[in-house]
Amino acid sequence: MLMPKFFSNVRRFLVVLCFYCGMASISYGQIGGRNAFGFTSMAFEPHVSSLGGMVLGQTTTSMSGMDFPSALQNGQKEVNIGYTSLYGSSSAFAVQYIMPHKRFGVLQVGTRYLTHGLLDRRDALNTYQGKFSANEVDLYAGTAFTWENYRFGVNVHGLIGQLEAQNSLGLAVDFTAFWEDSSGLTTMGFALRNLGGEIIPYAGKRRATPTDLQFGFSRKLKYLPLRIHCTLHDLYRWNLRFEDSLSSNSSNLFGLPEDQSVGGFGKFTDNFFRHVNFGLDFNLFQDKFWFALGYNHQRRMEMAIPNRNGFAGFSLGFGMELNRWAFGYSYAKHHLAAGFHGIRTTLRFHKKAKNSVEN
Repeated sequence: MLMPKFFSNVRRFLVVLCFYCGMASISYGQIGGRNAFGFTSMAFEPHVSSLGGMVLGQTTTSMSGMDFPSALQNGQKEVNIGYTSLYGSSSAFAVQYIMPHKRFGVLQVGTRYLTHGLLDRRDALNTYQGKFSANEVDLYAGTAFTWENYRFGVNVHGLIGQLEAQNSLGLAVDFTAFWEDSSGLTTMGFALRNLGGEIIPYAGKRRATPTDLQFGFSRKLKYLPLRIHCTLHDLYRWNLRFEDSLSSNSSNLFGLPEDQSVGGFGKFTDNFFRHVNFGLDFNLFQDKFWFALGYNHQRRMEMAIPNRNGFAGFSLGFGMELNRWAFGYSYAKHHLAAGFHGIRTTLRFHKKAKNSVEN
């Protein structure tokens, strides 16, 4: 009886995946630096960041709903505040308010703000001409609703960019779906993130937002307080390695000929694992304390230095989850020279809802 029901659920998810693939095919995501509002692909929530930056299974916080609205939980009203320290003077802030709604399930509104601080303004002769600022803002609203063992979510993002005297406006949407089995041990999730682009560009041609099609799977071990996460991303394109269109050399990211291996991997294996994000989530003392580890192969290879990768691509974090208050911290290593520190605090106006898709 269980197997037919399981395969029936898988078939339903395949239908959702085909729909999302069709929508993603009309967008044109690019590899790093070619998109508008690239900060929308960052993980602002420490629990998600510590699991490698991409999680479509359940975590202990609803703040991940800013990227995956299906993670929003019924029956709770809360405020989340987050801060992430980036490179140099760059930093990011996030504020989110979540509330239950009788008609729409769960509603959320919030903002994410990225600032690069004050930068030097110089002319073509490198003459100093003062300072200028560069900032980006995401104003978003979303909802999630439950049907049987499924939870569906939608986010709408209004995007604003400011670079010195230039400004940009953009719009993007997220569509997500989540399924959890009756035991709560196995979950699956789909997400079509950041489908959209600039409405008013800084200058010249409009650019797309960093659209991403993802599928996630998680399994909680029955006799250990451990949940294993695996998330596949950028599913509508195969090649995630940067190709320099201005270079006449047929070389890979590390300057080696294409037929040579990359970091110990062959070209095919390297490209495959660039689509995979791994996470280990330890939940102790009846889920009141969590500790997480993650690995993002794409991040590791994009920022690699030959023979000196260090812990680039790895991340870790910990946190506490009480009835009315929660705290989380993460450290994600993006490069041999630096990493991102993130913190999050939560204030709840009701007792914490049970982590499931039940009404």
